[in-house]
Amino acid sequence: MTNTLLQVTKISETYADSLKPSFNNLPETDHADGKYRLRKYSRVFVSIKTGITSVSDLKVKEFTQSSKYNKHQGDVQREFVNIDSDTLNSAAMRAMAGVFRDACNLGERFTMDIHQMRAKCKGGGATQLAPEGWHQDGYDCLAITGVHRSNIVGGEVLLATSKTEEPFMKAVVGAGTMVIIDDSVLWHNGRSIQPVDEKEPAWMDVFIFTARK
Repeated sequence: MTNTLLQVTKISETYADSLKPSFNNLPETDHADGKYRLRKYSRVFVSIKTGITSVSDLKVKEFTQSSKYNKHQGDVQREFVNIDSDTLNSAAMRAMAGVFRDACNLGERFTMDIHQMRAKCKGGGATQLAPEGWHQDGYDCLAITGVHRSNIVGGEVLLATSKTEEPFMKAVVGAGTMVIIDDSVLWHNGRSIQPVDEKEPAWMDVFIFTARK
């Protein structure tokens, strides 16, 4: 039996463009990374049947990762504002959910977590995308979808077969690019971002999907 460990696909940039404004009202939090990784979060139920896709918010605001996977903020319950209903019910979100389902063989009905996140530069130096470093998240399927990059260099997704191996892939996740991995096998990280013009705001907008089979 074979298992696909990595897929890179592209959704329409029109879809990505339609989602860009929704990132402008992401809140800061009091979490360890909450001043430069702005975030909304929802756990959703997805139904895809006979060509019709629906995404329903389960209204979960609390999110906890085991310290087995997250050494930075593991075993800490974090609370986030839920993602806007207009974003969850958009054609773009339904399309992304369908691509994720097909890539991961999740069936007609499944539950997944969605993190809508803006990583912004804190100052003149490099800003970490993944303060926990090389890690897995404790799921079977994980997808990172780029929506917008503004005034930055860096931010590539890095993939490796273990925490100690050299990365075999480095990819810029541009608008509409979706990187889907088997999180139970591969390890991932993110290269730090830096502003091109230090006098102007600089950020990177992404959606992160996670699911268990």
